[in-house]
Amino acid sequence: MPGHYQFTLQTKKDLELVQVDRRYSDFELLRQALECSYPGLFIPCLPPKDRFITFQQEDSDSLKKRKQGIKQFLQIILSHDLISNEPCVKDFIEIRAQY
Repeated sequence: MPGHYQFTLQTKKDLELVQVDRRYSDFELLRQALECSYPGLFIPCLPPKDRFITFQQEDSDSLKKRKQGIKQFLQIILSHDLISNEPCVKDFIEIRAQY
């Protein structure tokens, strides 16, 4: 689906493979929620949002870089003992997007 990012990741806790399908704005909201819940704790940054990416060009360098940055963000979040147990993270991973 255009404008969506889909990742298959392995959770640290139970080594389960999970599939995450979200829009960039969903990742921004997750990051903001974590910053509010853990002031002073480093929450990794998301790659910058380039408004001129053409989502139909799956092979574009900009889109590949953004996907890699989002995947790294998720991997760091899921590998952190405290943050990975946060309810908003669990919901983000477990609940399917309704688009």
